[in-house]
Amino acid sequence: MSSFGENTVEDIGDSVIRLYKRCNMKERLYELFTNHPHKNGMSYMGHWWRAVKLSVKMGYGSFCLFIHSIFPFLCETKGTDMVKELYEYVINHKENKKSE
Repeated sequence: MSSFGENTVEDIGDSVIRLYKRCNMKERLYELFTNHPHKNGMSYMGHWWRAVKLSVKMGYGSFCLFIHSIFPFLCETKGTDMVKELYEYVINHKENKKSE
């Protein structure tokens, strides 16, 4: 039975370095993180910020709907208002992109 020794760790390190050089991992990682934002006319950080804003708004709307499910007299329209607002936000962004 072989032990996991220093030679094995060095071999793994060498293999990772060879793989990194062979696959141009930096460029591939860059593409993974930027292809979708660029297709939508945004930078990575612009896309990140927009996604964060949408997720916070969705979370707030979800929370309001949860509260409304328990206490029907609270947040009577907030959940559906938030869905409409998010829909308009997303659609307007797509339509603005098409017109550019």
